[in-house]
Amino acid sequence: MADKGDVRLWGAKPGEDGRNEGRWKRVSPGDYLLLFVHGGGKVTVAEVSYTFRNEALARSLWGETNTANGTRQTWEFMFSLLEPRDLVMPTPTLNVLIGRKPNASVQEFVVLALEPSAAVVDFLDLPDSPANPTVQVPATPVGRKLVTRETPDREFDELDEQAIVLRRKEQAYLRKYILPGNSGICALCERVLPIEFLVAAHIKRRSECSDGEKQDFENIAMPNCKPGCDELFGRGLIGVSSEGYVEVSSKAPDVGAVAVYLETHLVGRHLDFWTSHPASRKYFEHHHLKDFRK
Repeated sequence: MADKGDVRLWGAKPGEDGRNEGRWKRVSPGDYLLLFVHGGGKVTVAEVSYTFRNEALARSLWGETNTANGTRQTWEFMFSLLEPRDLVMPTPTLNVLIGRKPNASVQEFVVLALEPSAAVVDFLDLPDSPANPTVQVPATPVGRKLVTRETPDREFDELDEQAIVLRRKEQAYLRKYILPGNSGICALCERVLPIEFLVAAHIKRRSECSDGEKQDFENIAMPNCKPGCDELFGRGLIGVSSEGYVEVSSKAPDVGAVAVYLETHLVGRHLDFWTSHPASRKYFEHHHLKDFRK
């Protein structure tokens, strides 16, 4: 993990005819950036937290390169990114999901439309979380270390391989129903937190939802806090009983900081969200049966 104050950056060149500017403008915080640079069916996935254009900063970080027609360009259409993860995504599988021929070989920056984006999000089982445009990027890299990964490498510094942005159509609707203001209450620990510390989390995994369930915006998701509850619920270390009480998995740590968090904020809690959202109870039941680690 990067040190406090570090910023992970990636950038795209304008391209021969400037085509990448229009693509870059379609990207929003909360979208996912996929980089196919590993080979062997692996992909690096990172959530976009901020978008900006800064030619001088890009040049100071990555220099310049010649396009096929000899034009000097740098990677000035920039993104700041949250913690990257490496996942398995065979290229033929990706191609089929987004409507290409299985053996297609593409090396470009692409922003997918909503339907193919949803297909890839489902396949990778990526979480739904609110846009998080909280990372402020300085005009010049003074007083802050700008990093690509733990150490600078090619994975986020230049575009020589396929890069795809996934757009999430449900996010605006989830924010409207689940996190409409500047702050909110975590459904599990019931603490009031600023919006950037909360996510609109699916109770039932999105990949297992029917189309109708995905559109059940008022009930399929709940506000979860990033510092604790969202991770614990997603890992199945906590669940909600048929009576609306928080249950702790036998697999959860019984000593250390996690155990203290559970005891302080969750053990024995009866959820107001469970009481006020009776239509969400079937989703909690599904999580308890499928994901909760008893």
